[in-house]
Amino acid sequence: MKKISVRNVSLILLIAVMAIFLGCGNSGQSSNSNPVVEALRGKDKATLQAAAANVRTVKSALIGYQAQSSDGLYPRTFDIYGYDDLRKLLPQANLPLSMDALKWDPTAGIQFDSDGTTFSFSVTALTSNKETITATPQEVTINR
Repeated sequence: MKKISVRNVSLILLIAVMAIFLGCGNSGQSSNSNPVVEALRGKDKATLQAAAANVRTVKSALIGYQAQSSDGLYPRTFDIYGYDDLRKLLPQANLPLSMDALKWDPTAGIQFDSDGTTFSFSVTALTSNKETITATPQEVTINR
């Protein structure tokens, strides 16, 4: 009969614990119960909610801009080329220096399109699925 060393038993226990924690030995439960996966989903959900709330802030600032402008129009596409232009044009939105502070992907930039009578403003959320959030004067939508 071969003896099992304490080191081998410790290694076997460590592997078993890791398998359970990572969901490999979850005895028929779905991977949805994995605490690591759930934590990441929760973080993505919170990030997406924050990103959408910040898009709503910009939407409100754009509507305020239109209400206060002498011609009653929204800024036009050529007024906003990037995030810095948006920050300068809408100081009432109190936008931070960095897009990632808004939970928007700075590498994707912003998309702004307007003829003055309406607008479409889109950003990409800093989530694992990179959802696109779009604001128009009527609504904010999340494209999953």
